Amino acid sequence: MFKTISRSTIQRKTQMKTEMKKDYIYSKAGTDITIRWKKLYNYTPASEQAQYIKKWADFRELCARTLDDLEPTFSKEIVNLRFKQK
Repeated sequence: MFKTISRSTIQRKTQMKTEMKKDYIYSKAGTDITIRWKKLYNYTPASEQAQYIKKWADFRELCARTLDDLEPTFSKEIVNLRFKQK
């Protein structure tokens, strides 16, 4: 019913655990994962990169435009046909 574990198996498992601890950076659940990425891979989030900041600022500016911001471009040859010009 009970399984016996050999001593070598126990030693191998403890050795694997110590090797994993060297490579692994512990962080609590719910912690921002970018902290780990910054330490391991020198990660820079997009919110801190100038090219992406400019890209999204331009996008927000385009979305914020209204019809009042645009200048109508009418050529002088357009004639209003509803009303006769005097």
